[in-house]
Amino acid sequence: LSAPADGLYGANGIYAYSGSVSFPNQSAGSTNYWVDVQFESSATGGSEPPPPPPPTSGNSTWIWPAMITPAAAVGDDGQSLNLGLRFRSSENGFIKSIRFWKRAGNNGTHIGTLWSNSGTKLAEVTFSNESASGWQTATFSTPVAINANTTYVASYFCPLGQYSLQSGYFNSATGTGTYNLNPPLS
Repeated sequence: LSAPADGLYGANGIYAYSGSVSFPNQSAGSTNYWVDVQFESSATGGSEPPPPPPPTSGNSTWIWPAMITPAAAVGDDGQSLNLGLRFRSSENGFIKSIRFWKRAGNNGTHIGTLWSNSGTKLAEVTFSNESASGWQTATFSTPVAINANTTYVASYFCPLGQYSLQSGYFNSATGTGTYNLNPPLS
C-alpha cells in the first residue's frame, strides 16, 4: 500500500472547496493532509478484483503507522473543504476503514469517502465518537474491493476548514513506498 509521489499518477495531497462531500481535484505544494485507509489483502492474486465476501484473515495495514504524530502545521481556511490523497496497492484487496489526523479545533461532522481516481464515489462513511484530537477512524459498512496497481482517492470532508497538513510531503523525494510508508516526523 503506497501513497505515490506528486505527479506519478496525478497530483497527490489533493483538496476541493465545497459545502458538502465532493471529489478533491486540486493540489497545492504536494501537501499531505493526513488521510489514511486500512487495506486488507485478498488471497486471489492476479488482476481481477477480489470476490466477495471479504477475507477475514486480519492481514491489514494502513499507509501511515499508528504511532506517527503529524507535524504541527495547521490549515485554517475558515470554509469547508474535502482533503485527500491518492493511493495504490500492489495486490488486490479491500479497503475496510478510513481515518484522518484531527487537530484540536477541527470540529463538526466529518465524512470519509473512497473514490476511483476519476471521481466515482465508491463508499462513504460518517465519523462518530470522535476524540478532541489524534487519529479518527470510521469503518465502511461493507469493505470496498480494490484492484492491484490501480490508483484510488481517499478523502474526508472538513466542515470548518481547520485541519492538519505537511507541505511538500508528496514531492518525489519522500512520496514513495511499499505497504507502510515512513513519513518524516517533523
